[in-house]
This record gives sequence, C-alpha cells and structure tokens, in this order.
Amino acid sequence: MTKFRSSLLALAAGAALFAGNAGAATTSSSFTVSIQVQNNCTVAVGNIDFGTVNDLSAVHTASSTATVTCSGNGGWDVAFSAGDSSNQAARSMDGAVAYNLYTAAVAGSVLGDGNGGTVKPTGNGSGSFTVYARTVAGQPMVNGTYSDSITATLTY
Repeated sequence: MTKFRSSLLALAAGAALFAGNAGAATTSSSFTVSIQVQNNCTVAVGNIDFGTVNDLSAVHTASSTATVTCSGNGGWDVAFSAGDSSNQAARSMDGAVAYNLYTAAVAGSVLGDGNGGTVKPTGNGSGSFTVYARTVAGQPMVNGTYSDSITATLTY
C-alpha cells in the first residue's frame, strides 16, 4: 500500500504542476541592443631640424614624418598652423629665418589649413606622409639658434 500511496502522491504532484499554469497570464517586454562605434585617431609629427648651417644664401632642406593612427577607416585631414609668424605662406623662425613647410622636397604646395593657397594632407584609416621644410635663399646671416612652433591639427 505504501508503494501505491507514493505513486499516487507523485502523480498528484505532477498533475498539480500542469494544472497550475492553466489559468496563468503572460506578459512580454521588448528591449534594444545597441553599440556606438566611433573612429579614434591620433597624429604625431617628428621635429624638423635643419642642423647647423654656415650661411643662408642657399636653400636648406629638412623633413620629418607625420603619422596618423586611426582605429577605423574613416577619412581625415591634417591642418598645420602658421606658427609664430601668423602667416602660413611666409613662416619664420623667431621672426628672423624665413622657411616654410611643403608637400614635396621640391616645388611642393605649402602645408597649412587649406586657406590662402595652402593645402591639408588627407587620407583614410591609418597612414603617414612626409613634411618637407625649406629655408628661403638669400637671407642675411645672423648667428643664433632659431625655432618655430607649429601645431598639427587632425580632423576626423
């Protein structure tokens, strides 16, 4: 009889589980899954050093590499400030040694912000380009150390 009672009890418990859902109500809720993916970029330009020169009658050249590193493949451009001279078309180091930045070693376009005849390098994703610097020939020579501070601004 005990075996019969145990089986009957198990059967009743199982039936109660199914019977409990017969009158149950349901509800649901929707939700959104999202992500915002944003390109992240940095720019780095190495210093440009003309070294030591003995006269400024000739053109002196120097260069550096600008590197743009991006997490995605979006477009970018790099603008170059006028430096301390406030004139992108006629930069000078400490107002004494005239020079400029160019897209090529010879006959390149002046690097700037895209205004006043200057150009901005452009690209997609990560990349690098060369920044060329040239002094202006025929300048008076005054002993000293001269410098200028240029800001490269990356827009992406």
